Amino acid sequence: MVRHAPTGASTTAQLTLQVVDGGSINVMSIATKGAKNERQIPAVLTGDVALVQDKEIMSANVGDEVVVLGVKAGCYFRFNQVGSEIWHLLIHPCRIDRVCHLLSQRYVVDEALLFGQVAPFLQTLIQNGLLNVVDGTGRD
Repeated sequence: MVRHAPTGASTTAQLTLQVVDGGSINVMSIATKGAKNERQIPAVLTGDVALVQDKEIMSANVGDEVVVLGVKAGCYFRFNQVGSEIWHLLIHPCRIDRVCHLLSQRYVVDEALLFGQVAPFLQTLIQNGLLNVVDGTGRD
């Protein structure tokens, strides 16, 4: 485990995946403001790591997007359609490799490429207290 303390500055990040035909699609974006929480997170996420939404997170569907308020971290996120799909998959404990498999089937993206780009997104959500690492049985 490593300790990470976000700087508290406003940030915006986007995740773009390359699709099989060589094009790309923007699959999710996050916007945070005032993140202050210090979290212990795995140094490296692997496919067998199971994640679940934090129980104290407030979220709302807005069209195809989800807006999430991380009360502990004092941050908010806005996920587009694919980010929202990932968020909904993590209502219950789910392994990262399962998330990537489901997305690769839906968007015809190579799972290894997908994992390499989804893992940093998930890492950010863990760092900001929106997701918890679990042992696969639902226990934190």
